[in-house]
Amino acid sequence: MDIRCERDGGVVTCILAGRLDTAGAADLSDRLTGQLEEGDRAILFDMSGVSYLSSGGIRVLSAHDRAMRRKGGCICLCSVQPYVTRVLGIAGFDRVFPLAATREEGYGLCRSAVPSQRVVPGSTTFDSLFTVVPYSSDKAVLMVSGSFPGATGPRPGPDDLHLRMFRQEEYSAGIGALGTSPGEGLSGLGELVTLGGGIFMRPAAEAGAPDFLLPRDGAGDITLFSAFSIALSDPFHGIITSTRPVAGDIRVSDFFRGLFFRDRARGIDPGFYCALILGEINSLSASRLAAGKGPGPEEEWTGVRYEQADEPDLWKGKSLLAFGICAEGTHEAPGSDRGLFGEAFSHEKQDGERPGLLMYLHGLVFSGKLPVVGEDIAGTIKNIVAEETCLDIVRIDPSTSISNVTAGIWRISGIINTSALQVRILGPSPGWDETYERIARRLNPGCRDLELVPLTGGFSGTLVFRVNAWDRRGRRMMPLVMKLGPWPVIQAEIRGYEDHVRRYIQNNATQIIQQEKAGEYGGILYNFVGIRGAESRIQSLEDYYKANTADDVLSVLDSLFRVVLRGWYGQPRMKEIPLYREYNSFFGYELIREYARARFAATPDMETIELPFGIGRSANPIWFVESVFPKRFDRLSMVYEASVHGDLNMRNVLMDEDRNLWLIDFSETRSSHILRDIAKLEVVLKGERVSPHSRDELRDLVLADLRFLSVKNLSEIPGLPGGDSTPALEKAFVCVQRLRKYADLVTLLDDDFTQYLLALFPCTLSMLAYVSSSELEKEYAWIASSIICERLLNQV
Repeated sequence: MDIRCERDGGVVTCILAGRLDTAGAADLSDRLTGQLEEGDRAILFDMSGVSYLSSGGIRVLSAHDRAMRRKGGCICLCSVQPYVTRVLGIAGFDRVFPLAATREEGYGLCRSAVPSQRVVPGSTTFDSLFTVVPYSSDKAVLMVSGSFPGATGPRPGPDDLHLRMFRQEEYSAGIGALGTSPGEGLSGLGELVTLGGGIFMRPAAEAGAPDFLLPRDGAGDITLFSAFSIALSDPFHGIITSTRPVAGDIRVSDFFRGLFFRDRARGIDPGFYCALILGEINSLSASRLAAGKGPGPEEEWTGVRYEQADEPDLWKGKSLLAFGICAEGTHEAPGSDRGLFGEAFSHEKQDGERPGLLMYLHGLVFSGKLPVVGEDIAGTIKNIVAEETCLDIVRIDPSTSISNVTAGIWRISGIINTSALQVRILGPSPGWDETYERIARRLNPGCRDLELVPLTGGFSGTLVFRVNAWDRRGRRMMPLVMKLGPWPVIQAEIRGYEDHVRRYIQNNATQIIQQEKAGEYGGILYNFVGIRGAESRIQSLEDYYKANTADDVLSVLDSLFRVVLRGWYGQPRMKEIPLYREYNSFFGYELIREYARARFAATPDMETIELPFGIGRSANPIWFVESVFPKRFDRLSMVYEASVHGDLNMRNVLMDEDRNLWLIDFSETRSSHILRDIAKLEVVLKGERVSPHSRDELRDLVLADLRFLSVKNLSEIPGLPGGDSTPALEKAFVCVQRLRKYADLVTLLDDDFTQYLLALFPCTLSMLAYVSSSELEKEYAWIASSIICERLLNQV
């Protein structure tokens, strides 16, 4: 492995090229041992030249990550190639190592962990007081429920309360209540904070220590009624800890001001911050929520308001857990929507060159000394919440003084008013949960109403919706499609889009216009070039196929291959490819194996099986996969390669009423064998669209397919099945004929049919693992797979 190290501004940059396998890891470890100095706290690994990563490579990276973190520093990986990114994701280290898109971005992350001598105006040098460790680069969007004016105005009613679901990993603060109905929640309205898996509340009409609830994980739905709240559950962007005793007495306002100056000195516009702060109280400046009373003998309760608490030494020495937001007085972000925040912020006036601050920070006071806090802030908070007594709940003012500070911080990139955006799902959507709803809200921040129509699909654990949206003025917006799912799937889709779709399809490209991530899940929004207008109707090719004639479908297939996919298939490359290795991927193979044993009594040691309908003995697909495939992995075939979709089924082709076509779902998109997509679509037509309902219909399907699997070359297109075949079978095979013509067309002069059989095989056999396939469809797939294997065995 080629390793080149540079030192700039306290950051050691290692530029790597080659394979970071066991040998490469040893080279890297030896090089760093001689390169690093005692004071080094940040290493940037430029991975642009790394083509391969093994567990040995991950171990050496992890060892240096731990070493830097012990010093209060960090490592960062930049310019990581797709294969290496995938390995990191599989091993779970994409959430451990900070990943940057460019070397410049990675240098900025590492530089934040290196001490700076820059003096913060009006305060002590921030970097001499605190250690900042980058933690995540994910976007953080503040979720706001209700409005502060509505929560503190006269005579709030049930309509001013908004339902929220409690989440173990969420941090939130505001005005609200627990209850079973808005009316019950209204009677107990007061301060409400959730953090560390606990719910803390104190009604405005009551005094004393707050009440609390510690739901266990999986305890079921717990509803909160929020008049106004701010909430976050994204990973921290950074972890901050005190490094010197001089930091033993710092005002909360100076802590935030140091963050603003620090970011701005590094060329970062911080916008505004959210922070989760742990510290020991020196002097408490705060206010508490109190109930307002109206005139008259009955002193009718009319609302809540904050009253200043003049008790600076009351909780001196106790532990403070505080969550909230802070912005500079000149910044527009949190104060721009007066309808949400109103007068929520505590104000600090500008003092000389120091800008004033706007701060909305709620604090919980706990008994006992603050424990030693490591990198696991979330775990420490859970322990405090579970083991210590909560003495008070207050709104923190900027002049509050604390010591031994540890904080998790977020740079906020936007605000979403969750109570204003109405989300409706029109149809069944298994798997929809609060995480997906939160991502959907983030993806559509400018909307007032969101109507989601489920589209067919989702074998990869994803949900796909047509999005009908209206803006805040009630105007209907252009139709979009939204996909939600596990983040690795979404990330792979974005990569496929960037590498293949945007580059080659051009005028007929689907555009990914927005992406969001929340924890282990994420989502994207698709826009469509050429869509006619806001009233356009989007449907899948599957829905169109069901509702239209074969001639109509053939016309759409012509557009798909001659127009949309022309950029991919128009300039193929002849290349030696190990096709057996290329097609050694079977969805749910263990399920396939078990189904074959239980349904057909087929085990891997049986070379042949008996097929029905007079076909006779034929190759056992399970034996073929486990015994023949491995022996042929290294067999090279000179075939055409091109960019391919990778999962071209009818659910991943969308169209409007003018039959404009767009592709979605690019998680498998890459350079591969040019016939992969066509073969996949043929299997969909035969395996899903014919759908036999009797043994006779199954026989007709198998015998028709036998004709199409028995040709000698791609240019030989069999005729349609005759006799009393069903309309569904005739329609499917008319379309298969058209696909075969395109298979012959895109392979130019290479008409070897063996390559097409190999492309058909994994798609066909995988049907045995699909829960959506009927028993007759699975039996067809088993028979067809056997015929394919027998043909492959007889090829020279």
